[in-house]
Order: sequence, then structure tokens, then C-alpha cells
Amino acid sequence: MTAPNPESPIKKIVLVGDSLGMPRPEVPLESTYPYLLTGRLWPHRVFPRHRRSNHTRWQSRLNDYDDVLMLAPDLLAIHLGIVDAAPRIFTERQKWLVGKLPALLRRPLLRVVSSQRHRLTRWFPKVYVPIPEFLASLRRTFAAALQANPKCAFVVVGIPPTTARNESRSYGYDANIRRYNDALQSLAGEFRAEFIDLYALFRPDEDLLEDGMHLSARGQGRLADLLARAIRERLGAA
Repeated sequence: MTAPNPESPIKKIVLVGDSLGMPRPEVPLESTYPYLLTGRLWPHRVFPRHRRSNHTRWQSRLNDYDDVLMLAPDLLAIHLGIVDAAPRIFTERQKWLVGKLPALLRRPLLRVVSSQRHRLTRWFPKVYVPIPEFLASLRRTFAAALQANPKCAFVVVGIPPTTARNESRSYGYDANIRRYNDALQSLAGEFRAEFIDLYALFRPDEDLLEDGMHLSARGQGRLADLLARAIRERLGAA
């Protein structure tokens, strides 16, 4: 692998994330923050590496080789966390097993558990990636970036608050987001990364879609502004 040239005026910016940076029926490609950043950060090169349902375990185990080691970014922006932190009725393996059931069994089962979602998420709390593994996975991603480019700079994007509807459906949704944001902010300090606190800056009724997770067109634009500013500052300090 060719070593990066730290003196090059054109920098490689890699964005790793989940579906929050991807188009949806309500948000066309041209309104997503990766698309907007491509224009705002020119002549620097922006490489969006977002995947639907991506979380930190998958990123570090399956995707870091292509997204981080092979691209050797000058700056890595990490936007992960909501898939890890959201309260779940099933673990990933349980969800896979339920998906294998015949429809005649699966559909009534899902109707029953969905109707009891708040109770089940309170009595049997589950997330896809617990905080200790969340932190360990992110540290592997940071380490991969520094292995590829020891001068790599970092920006970490926090998780925005969810809607009151999500909080009423799933027990402890907001508390989970706050705990994972605390972990993200702590890790950002450990790696001298810029932390963008979307929990403090975003309003669910304006910056999120009705599902309380994905960014609205307004939220995408605001995040593009915040990231552009943070990336320019970090590249200037790198």
C-alpha cells in the first residue's frame, strides 16, 4: 500500500456511518450530508462509506479494511451509534431466528411482541452492541485509521435525541442515547477528536423524520454545515 503524502494540499476525508447519511424516500441523494460535503469541501476528496443497519461491531470487523485501511484517510469522520444503542425486543441472533419462522408463526408472534414493546424493553432490555463492545469496536476503527495514516485526524458525530413517540414505545430510549453519547464523547477525548453533540444541537421535530432516527433534509443540511466546519478546523490543526 502506498503511504499517504501528508504534504498534499488535497486531503482524503472518509465518512463511515449507517443509513443516517443515505438517501430515503423523504430525503433525496442531493440533500444528504455526504453529498453536500462533497461540494463544500472541494478540492478535498470525500469518500462516503455508509451502510444501512451498520453498527460499530460490523464496521470494525467487516468494513474497516476497505473503508479505512485501504483508503488511508487524512481525516476520518465517524457517524455511528443509533443502531448500537436503540432498545430492541430481540437480539440480532433472535431476530434472525424469528425471520426463519414460517409466516403463519412469525406474523402473530411479531404482532404480540410489538404490542408489548414497552414492557418487554423494560423487563428484558436489549441492544445490538453493549457499551463495552461499542467502545472496543470504535477503538479498533480508530487504530485502523492511525495504522494507515499516523497523522489521521478525527471527527465523531453524536446521536441526536429521539422523538417522544419512540420514547413512549421503547423503554429507556433517551437514557440509552445519553449513555452512548457519553461513551462517544469520552472516546473522542481519548483520540483528540472533534465531537459534534447532536443531542444538544438537534430538535427531533425539525431535524429528524417521523421515525425519530433518520435525519430530515433540514437535519442533513445542518449536519453538513457542522461537519464542514469541524473538518476544516481539524485539517488545519493536523
